[in-house]
Amino acid sequence: MVLAGIIVDLTFSALGLIPDGLRPPSAMEHAQIIFNYTSGLDVAAAIFAAWLLFLYFKSRDKERASACH
Repeated sequence: MVLAGIIVDLTFSALGLIPDGLRPPSAMEHAQIIFNYTSGLDVAAAIFAAWLLFLYFKSRDKERASACH
């Protein structure tokens, strides 16, 4: 993959397809964490998923315990 990247870079440079000048501003410069209603929904979904995992492992333990008798 590294070799392919180098070949593409050299090809684009030789054909003059790499733009000169200033690069546009990065979107990461303006990125920020915003807590809104979707954050609350994400937290609720994570709690629900954790509850389902808890119930799954709890029922699996009961099945193992009853299989021994």
